[in-house]
Amino acid sequence: MIKFKAKEQAKVSPQRKAAEQLLGQLKRTLEMEAGRGNITIGHFLSARGAQDREAFAPQTQAGTGFYSLEGVVATGGMGAVLKAQDNNLARTVALKVMLNSTEATDQAIYSFVAEAQITGQLEHPNIVPLHDIGVAADGTIYYTMKLIEGRTLRDILKDIRDGNVDTIQRFPISRLLTIFQKVCDGIAYAHSRRVIHRDLKPDNVMVGEFGEVLILDWGLAKVLPEPGQVDTEEHGGEFSGPLPGAGADAMATMAGQVKGTPNYMAPEQAEGRVADIDTRSDIYALGGILYCVLTMQPPVTGANLDEILTRVTSGDITSPSSFNSKPIENPTGKIAPHCPDGTIPEALSAVAMKCMERERENRYQTIEELQGDIAKYQGGYATSAQDANMFTLMRLLFQRNKKEVFMVLGALVLVFLVILGFLGKVQLSKLEAQRALKKAEDTVLKLQETAPSFAAVAEGKLRELKFGEAMTNILQAIQLNGTNADFHNIKGNIHMSLLEISEAREEFEEAREIDPRHAAAMRSSTLCAAIIRDNTDLKKLSDKSKRDIYELFREQGRVEEAGRIFAMVAATDTQVVVGFRRQLAGANIKPELLERDSSGRYSLDLSENPVSDLRGLVNIPLAALNLAGCTNVTDLGPLKGMSLTSLNLNRLSRLTDLGPLKGMQLTELYLKDCDEVLDLAPLAGMPLLRLDLSDTKISDLAPLAGTKLEWLDLSGTPARIITALAGMPLKWLNLERTRVVNNLADLRGAPLQFLNFNNTSIRDITALTNMPLVTNLMSQTLVRDITALKGMRLQHLTCFKTPVESIAPLEKMTSLRYLDLRETGITTIAPLAGMPLDVLKLALTQIPDIEALRGAPLTVELDLSETRVTSLEPLRGAPLQYLNLSKTPVASVAPLAGMPLKVLRMDSLPTQPDLNPLWECQDLEHLAIPFPSPSVVALRQLPKLKRLDYYVPVDNWERVKTPQAFWKDWDARKL
Repeated sequence: MIKFKAKEQAKVSPQRKAAEQLLGQLKRTLEMEAGRGNITIGHFLSARGAQDREAFAPQTQAGTGFYSLEGVVATGGMGAVLKAQDNNLARTVALKVMLNSTEATDQAIYSFVAEAQITGQLEHPNIVPLHDIGVAADGTIYYTMKLIEGRTLRDILKDIRDGNVDTIQRFPISRLLTIFQKVCDGIAYAHSRRVIHRDLKPDNVMVGEFGEVLILDWGLAKVLPEPGQVDTEEHGGEFSGPLPGAGADAMATMAGQVKGTPNYMAPEQAEGRVADIDTRSDIYALGGILYCVLTMQPPVTGANLDEILTRVTSGDITSPSSFNSKPIENPTGKIAPHCPDGTIPEALSAVAMKCMERERENRYQTIEELQGDIAKYQGGYATSAQDANMFTLMRLLFQRNKKEVFMVLGALVLVFLVILGFLGKVQLSKLEAQRALKKAEDTVLKLQETAPSFAAVAEGKLRELKFGEAMTNILQAIQLNGTNADFHNIKGNIHMSLLEISEAREEFEEAREIDPRHAAAMRSSTLCAAIIRDNTDLKKLSDKSKRDIYELFREQGRVEEAGRIFAMVAATDTQVVVGFRRQLAGANIKPELLERDSSGRYSLDLSENPVSDLRGLVNIPLAALNLAGCTNVTDLGPLKGMSLTSLNLNRLSRLTDLGPLKGMQLTELYLKDCDEVLDLAPLAGMPLLRLDLSDTKISDLAPLAGTKLEWLDLSGTPARIITALAGMPLKWLNLERTRVVNNLADLRGAPLQFLNFNNTSIRDITALTNMPLVTNLMSQTLVRDITALKGMRLQHLTCFKTPVESIAPLEKMTSLRYLDLRETGITTIAPLAGMPLDVLKLALTQIPDIEALRGAPLTVELDLSETRVTSLEPLRGAPLQYLNLSKTPVASVAPLAGMPLKVLRMDSLPTQPDLNPLWECQDLEHLAIPFPSPSVVALRQLPKLKRLDYYVPVDNWERVKTPQAFWKDWDARKL
C-alpha cells in the first residue's frame, strides 16, 4: 500500500489546509454516493436475507457508499491523495480526487482522466496498479489505486547522504542498481505501449517494504502518435501558476509549455520543443535518476529556475566521477558511502552522462541499451559508455574470475598432493578406472534403445575419426535391423575411410540390393570398383586413388574424413605443406600458426591478429579457423567453399554479412559480441552442434529451425521468440538477459541438462516437466510455481529474487547439492529434510526455524542472514565451513562448538549471544560479531583468525580489520 511518510513542517501549507477542509466536504459525497446503486455488497446481501452479513463485508451504516475516507496522504496543485477503505473488498486503497472538479477547465479534467486511463492500461509489476475511476454525485472526479508501504527513492538517497548507517547497509549501490533496473523495466514496458512519462525523478519512485519498486505520478504521461500521425499536443501556452523562484522549489513538477521537473528534464523538454520529445527524453531523466543515485543530488542545480533551465539547455552538467576529487562533506567521511571503496564508479558515471547527452542522437537510443550497460557493470564488464583502456579491461577480467584463479591454483596443489600420496597405488587406480569406464559404456549401451540411435552415434564417431567406436555402433544397428540400406552405407563409409576398399564395396552393394535407388551407395560402389581395377595391391593404393577418395568425401560433405585422406597424400609430398606455409607468409601471416593434427586436419589460430584480408587462406583445406578478436576483418568472402567444421568469429565487431558461410558443413560457430550481425539466414541447413550468439543483436532465430544443435548461448540477445528451438536435441542452453516471453513452451521434450534463464520475464516452467536437468538457473524471474521440477535429478538450482513460495516439489531430491532461495517468499524448508546439500542460501526469507537441517551433511555454506531463525540446535555436528547469521536473532551459538568453520558472520545481530563456544572452532579464519560482544575476549588466541570486526563492509572481507588491529582498538577502549 502507498503509505507516504509525511515530513513534519513548522507551518501547514495553504494547499494542505484546503485539502483537509475539502476532506470533510468529500466524506459525504464519496462515502455516501460513490459507487453504482448507492449500496455496498454487504448491505445488498443483507437486504436479500443473508444469514451472516459479516462474512461478506465490514459493518457500515445502511446507505453508505463504497469508500470510507481515513485521512489525507498528500496534496498537489490540482489534486489530493486520500487514504480510504474500500467497503466492498475490505481493503485500504489510495483515493486521488481532483480538487474543485466542478470549477476545473475541460483541459484540466481531460488531463486528470488521461492520467488515470494511461496508468490503468499500463499493467506492469513496476507501475502502480489503478483499481477504479468514477465521478461522485457532486461532480468530484476520483480514482483509486494500490496503497504501498515504503518510501521514495529520494528519501533513501537523502538518508544515505546524511550518513544513516542502517540505510547505507540496506541500500548499497548493488541494490540501488537493481531498483534502477526495475524502474527501467517499467518505463521500457510503457515505451512498448508508446507511452512516455515525462516526469521521472527519485520522488516518483516508491520502494516498498518487501522490495517492490513502483513508478508513480503519470500525470504528465503522453501517448506518442503512431508513425505518420500528427502530434496534437499544444505547442504554446504558459505555466498554470506562478513559476517557482528558488532552486529548491524547482524540484516541483511544472505544468504548461514546459512540462516536468527542471532538474531532471531533457533539453528538448526544457525548451518546449514538443515535437522532439520522445522515449529518449525519458532516457535522459533515467540518467538523472542514476546521477542522483551516485551523487545523492540532482544532476542540475541552480539558485533559481532560469539558471537551472539555462544549464539544462546548454548541457552544463558536472560528471558524477568528478565528485571523487571534491572535499568530503558526508558524515561517513566518504564521497559515496554506498559505493565500492566509498567512491563513485567511473563506469556508472559514464553511463549517466551518456543518458544525459544534450543531443538525443548521442544518448542511449533504447532503455534496453541502457540496461545492457548497467548489467555489464554488475557483471564486472566494461560498459560501452566508458573509455575503458587495456588496464581497465584486464582488471575487470581478473575481478570477474578471481575465484576461478584461486580454485585452479588450489586444484593444482591438491592434484600434486594426491599424486604424491597415491603413487604407490597407480595399478589399483587403473583397474578401478577401467571398471568405471566399462560401467559407463554399459550404461550408454542401455540408453541406446533403437537401431537408428546406434547409427546416429556411429555417424558422429565417424566424423570424429573414431573408427573403432563407429564400427561397434553400426554393427549393433545392423544386428537390430539388417534390412536398412543406410546402415550398410554407413558401414561401407567406415571401411572406405580405413582404405578397406573390398569390404567397403561389399557393404555398398548390400545397400544397393536393399534400395537400388540409393544414390550415395551407387556413387561409392562405382569408385570402389575403379580403385580395385587400377591397383594390383589394395594395401598400397596409388596417390591418384587416394585423391579420388578425397574428392568423393568432399563431394559428400565428409570433411573430417577428407582431411585425413588429404593428409595421407600430403605426407608423401612435403611440397604441399611447404606451399601452404609459403602462401600464408605471403599474406603476412606467421606460417607456424598453421597446424596439422595426427589425423591430417589443418587448423589455423589467428585470434587477436591484426589481419584484415583473408584471401591468403584460399585453397588451404582448413578444418578449424579461429578469428576471435580480429576486429579488422569485415569480409568472409575468401572462406566461401572451404571445408571448415569449426569457425570462431567472436568479437568481430565490424562484421555484417555471414553470406559466404552458406552451404558450409560447420559443426561449431562462435559469434559472441558480433554487434553488426543481424541475419542468420546463411546458417540454414548447417549441421551445427554448437552455436554461440551471446551479446549480439540477433532476434530472429527462424533460420536455425531444423538444426541439431546440442549447445546454444543466446544470453544478452534481444531474442523474444524461440519457436525455432522446438525439437532440437539441446543439452545446454543459456537464455539469460533475453526477452523470451513464451514461457519455454518450445523447449518441451528437449534433453536439456543445463538451462539458464536468469533475469528474464519467464513465469511458467511447466514445459520443463520430466527434463533431465542437472543445472537450472532461474534467478530474478517471475516464476512462482516450481512443480515442474518434481522428480528431477537436479544438482544446482537458483531461485534468487523470485516469488517462489513453496519448495514442496524439491522433497526427496537427494541429487541436489546447491540451492539458492534468497529473497523468495518461502516460510518453511521442511521439504529439504535429509538432503545432502553442500550449499544452501536462505537470506531475506521468512523461515522461523531450520529443524529440517538436523543431521544434514552441509559441508560448504549456509546463509541464514536476515531470517527469523532463533535456534541453531539443528546444526550441531554439521561439517559447515561458511555460515552467515547477519541480522538474525539467534539466541545461542553453542551448537557451533567444534564445527570446522572458516567463515562466520554474526554482524548486526539483534541479540548478544555468549561467544565462548566459538573457541572450539579452531579453523576460524574470518569472524564478524555483534557489537559490543564483551565475551569476544575468549577468542583472543584463535590460532588461524585472519579477520575480525563488528561488520563486513559491502561483503568484502579484505576491508575487515585484522585481529591485531581489532584487539588494539579493543585495548584502547578499555583504557
